[in-house]
Amino acid sequence: MLKPIITGLLGTSLSATDVPMGELSLEETFDAYVLVVTQDDERARTALRKSLQTANQHAFPGIGDAVDVLYIHQWPALESNDPIVMAVKARWHSIRCEEVERADSGSPDRVTIRYHCGVPDVSSFFATYREHREQFVAVDAVASIQPAKMAFAQVLTQAPNSTFDTTAEFFRAGEGGPWASIDMMFLGLALLQKMLPFREWNERIEAESITARTGIPACDLLLDARLKAARIHEPVDPSSDDATFQNVLEETVSGMGPDEARSHCRALQEHHRP
Repeated sequence: MLKPIITGLLGTSLSATDVPMGELSLEETFDAYVLVVTQDDERARTALRKSLQTANQHAFPGIGDAVDVLYIHQWPALESNDPIVMAVKARWHSIRCEEVERADSGSPDRVTIRYHCGVPDVSSFFATYREHREQFVAVDAVASIQPAKMAFAQVLTQAPNSTFDTTAEFFRAGEGGPWASIDMMFLGLALLQKMLPFREWNERIEAESITARTGIPACDLLLDARLKAARIHEPVDPSSDDATFQNVLEETVSGMGPDEARSHCRALQEHHRP
């Protein structure tokens, strides 16, 4: 899928003066975001920055600086000798993302790209995580060498890839301006959460003890919390409000993919936490 300009970005013979100076196409912009996020590619970063800088700087001040935070492994929190952190870094540069299809939003200046990325499938470790969850909560130096964490690091290093399917909206920064995407700014975090699904697993474990209403752990936890709150504050009829909220929630998430539904319910859960 890579256009010649991005193919050039990956070439080993290019000098700094070969980096494109102007606006990238939509396809090239998508590829540049992916290359920076997954490969920390400096040529792609420079090309994307220069493209974004062609936007009106009064309307979009500092828009080119956004590329400097795309590669999450430069964050201090990820500078560690923890075996899991090292395993993530070992697998990170093998991630590849490809465009699947585009959907017009009715405006020539906005396009949604559906794409998928190959990420390690660590689902086989869930049973072990459930048994040794306390080892993953502690953050001291001793905890970093706990057997379960070492075992997870090995699984992460050797796991086969699974497909992470998601979307990103791209928009023109100003009339006739360069393509940009806010959604792509969160790709690195989304990939990291796929490789380290501990929060999702925690919700799954906690949801096992409550009534499954939607089949989505984050949603079921939210509904359970709402019902408990209703029992405390509305002891006469605690089910009516919860039932209405449940119907609305089920209708909302029914049209979403699993990841989008979980994210939506997790956000609601945080907002409505009693």
